[in-house]
Amino acid sequence: MKNRIRLLILLTVSGIITVSSCCNKAEKKKGNTAHTETVILASNNYGAQITKTGAREMQELPSMFTTDTAVVKLTGKIVEVCQHSGCWLTVAYGNEEIMVNMKNEFSVPKDISGKTVWLDGVAVRQLVSVETLKKIAAENRQSQTEIDAITKPVYDYTIEASGVIVE
Repeated sequence: MKNRIRLLILLTVSGIITVSSCCNKAEKKKGNTAHTETVILASNNYGAQITKTGAREMQELPSMFTTDTAVVKLTGKIVEVCQHSGCWLTVAYGNEEIMVNMKNEFSVPKDISGKTVWLDGVAVRQLVSVETLKKIAAENRQSQTEIDAITKPVYDYTIEASGVIVE
């Protein structure tokens, strides 16, 4: 009988220690996760953790290329955001916009148009021919005078961001 009671006490104490150590691990894990989430929310950083340090203005993008791809760190004004899931955004580039896709499928809030973005990522440029530019102009119902004024190819830029900060 005494052995049964000792065994029962031993099992109860062991169970309490096991449960309590699991809870501590879960709390620690939860605490780390909560801390990480707080950092992300506090800095408005989405995707990979990045900093604003060294970011160049969007207008400087063309000078960053030595080949058709370039690792970039840029800042600019957000024009539009994907309203389905926040999976892409466009950033002002003069009178135009540059498409920014989110690497690894992270997303940003849908209500950030007009805010400033800092981004790290890879930019790609593609030369668009005069013929293609004229076709696009015609499809957009531009006047014949505007279409005839297209005489030089231009580069089209897209960016795949690994992380962004929004303020």
